Amino acid sequence: NLIDTPGHPDFIAEVERILSVLDAAVLVVSAVEGIQPQTPLLMRALQRMDVPTLLFINKIDRAGANTARVIADLRRRLALNPIPLGNASDEGTRGAHYESPDTDDARAALCAAIAENDEELYQILVEDRPLPSLAGLRERLAQQAGTLTAQPVVFGSALMGVGVNAVLDAVATIVPAAEADTNAALSARVFKIERTRDGAKSALARIYSGQVAVRDQPVYGDRHEGRVTQVRVYAPGGPASAQVAHAGQIAALSGLAEIRVGDFIGQRPPNA
Repeated sequence: NLIDTPGHPDFIAEVERILSVLDAAVLVVSAVEGIQPQTPLLMRALQRMDVPTLLFINKIDRAGANTARVIADLRRRLALNPIPLGNASDEGTRGAHYESPDTDDARAALCAAIAENDEELYQILVEDRPLPSLAGLRERLAQQAGTLTAQPVVFGSALMGVGVNAVLDAVATIVPAAEADTNAALSARVFKIERTRDGAKSALARIYSGQVAVRDQPVYGDRHEGRVTQVRVYAPGGPASAQVAHAGQIAALSGLAEIRVGDFIGQRPPNA
């Protein structure tokens, strides 16, 4: 599921509620303006909640784009470990593009960056042994992303569609997803409340474990109990009615009259 949030500081409270239910985040930073006042706020919130983060350096086609400066500022000002997955070419022009070649030089550069927090890779470089495959390096980077010791970076232009496929690929292969146990006890968290046409509450919840079905009577919030009258599961094309929502899904649940944003349904996750 893709959850978009506003980047403006006036909405930081709403953003933090949503961050609490994410497996991972894509933080967009401009290649022109660089780090903005809200960027440190968002990054600190992501780190506080242990959310692995992929950085998308956007607007490389704009005049004044300088990806090297942005990477340096991310290291210096935010104490991050940004590791580019490729290179931006012809930045600052309409012909700007993103490249992620599988060459010896590219693998050597990626290996050197990952080796800062990987003793085995460091030894491979020191002893001048054959480098791991690109897939192997990306797997090691995924481990570092999961422990928040590194932040993979993709350059591009959302307006021109440059780098977008690379972001989607990185989300699927490098940024780790949380495990979801359908057989465990129900544990879900509400991050948004909507109103149906008749004014009833519909609670958008991330299901961490277990499952919830129509006619279930889960305990939520301050020991409230209600009967679930409708379940809608978010999927490509929008939410669709379902009889049951499983761990790993985001669902809209109706019938829980006293539900509030931030409430847990069922058990509270150990790390919450």
